[in-house]
Amino acid sequence: MDERRSAEIIAFPQRVPVLSEDPRTRLQQALAALDTALAAQRTAVATWRGAIGALQDSMQGLGGSLRGYQKQLGALDSRVGTLNSAAKRLEAWAGNAAGDTLPRG
Repeated sequence: MDERRSAEIIAFPQRVPVLSEDPRTRLQQALAALDTALAAQRTAVATWRGAIGALQDSMQGLGGSLRGYQKQLGALDSRVGTLNSAAKRLEAWAGNAAGDTLPRG
């Protein structure tokens, strides 16, 4: 059996927090960590809001495209209806001219 390694998995190093014995220092470290976490959260929220804005723009563009297609389909429906009426008139005329009675659908 061929057991080739395709990748080597490297474990992430474990962070060992250095805790001070002094309660004030520990509080300052905790507050600094909280500030760092809040800054990261602000960045993440700003990125999320940007993505939501981009999605909104994309959806508006899609809505505009769909309205355009709907308008084109309405015009096509009108033209097809006109052609269908003309075809039925021509069919009736041809039937009358030939003296037949063609089935009408």
